[in-house]
Amino acid sequence: MTGEDHDQIHAFEWWFMSRNLTILKSDAEQKDEIIKLASKYGDKERLKFYREFLQTRALLKAKL
Repeated sequence: MTGEDHDQIHAFEWWFMSRNLTILKSDAEQKDEIIKLASKYGDKERLKFYREFLQTRALLKAKL
């Protein structure tokens, strides 16, 4: 809503999409990556996903 970019919001979006694949459009951006997430992390692995997602985002930002 404010136009700000927050890694925590992205983590939630990706987790939500990976748990609710049926709501994704067939041409959704990054759909293949989201499907991989769904198979890599089980429902009870939110914390592991969250930590790894934030670590990856931090590494990507450091390289820019």
